[in-house]
Amino acid sequence: MRVSTVDQKTARQLEGVDVEQTFTDKASGKDVKRPQLEAMLAFVREGDTIVCHSMDRMARNLDDLRRIVLGLTQRGIHVQFIKESLTFTGEDSPMANLLLSVMGAFAQFERELIKERQREGIAIAKKAGAYKGRKRSLTLAKADELRRRVALGEKRTAIARELGISRFRTYEYAPAIPEEPVSTAKRKKTILCVDADDQVLSVRKFMLEMRGYAVKTAQSDEQGIELLNRGNIDLILSRLPGVIKEANATSTLVPAVFLAGYAELGKAKADAVLMQGTQSPVEVLAAVKTLLSRFKPKRQQ
Repeated sequence: MRVSTVDQKTARQLEGVDVEQTFTDKASGKDVKRPQLEAMLAFVREGDTIVCHSMDRMARNLDDLRRIVLGLTQRGIHVQFIKESLTFTGEDSPMANLLLSVMGAFAQFERELIKERQREGIAIAKKAGAYKGRKRSLTLAKADELRRRVALGEKRTAIARELGISRFRTYEYAPAIPEEPVSTAKRKKTILCVDADDQVLSVRKFMLEMRGYAVKTAQSDEQGIELLNRGNIDLILSRLPGVIKEANATSTLVPAVFLAGYAELGKAKADAVLMQGTQSPVEVLAAVKTLLSRFKPKRQQ
């Protein structure tokens, strides 16, 4: 379920539908970096069914919708949309692919029509002197808290996510000072994932791409070393030790996360070692983000 602001209600969206777990975002659907969406994607397993009120609740544009649905069905997860009365199971059916594209396009088209009518109504209200502007989504206390945290140097993205608003809207409550850039263009960080299990690689690639990373995959140390030697790798995420050893041997300044079992501990000197099977996807992503923020990696002794 999703609504765009904290004061909107979700009660109508899955009324009368029995589900075992609910994930509710109170944030704009213009992108897929939403905390509850990411939590749901990490939670679901093969054989589960995701029930969503409508396509535009999952994503606002066709590209994001197709990427999410296809990524889930490839993992053996069914996706059901109540409003459109459609269920996608991952069957390689031309009709299923057509319906996803056509209905997703209609949902995007409908949203754009609503926005166009909204702009026309605002223009008419302004001419009549009746337009008062959009209702503020934060209480005075929350707005004061936002300004205080921005002044202390906290990241706007984290504050916005916690308060249920978009990062852009934080500037309505706490305008940027001249020294603070509103946005900075960054090259996508490229992560090399190495794992002998093709299904594990597929899930890991999907989760990382949802967080905005570029991903290269390899199913053996040899393939991983070949990709590493080609360059443009910002981080290694591997369950095999050989590619990490190669990075150490060649003094390649690429931070590495080793997903090790108890038997593999000590086989590779990595910047972070996570016990395979005991770490959640969120913890793996946190380790990736932490290491990518470093200028130079420090190898374990």
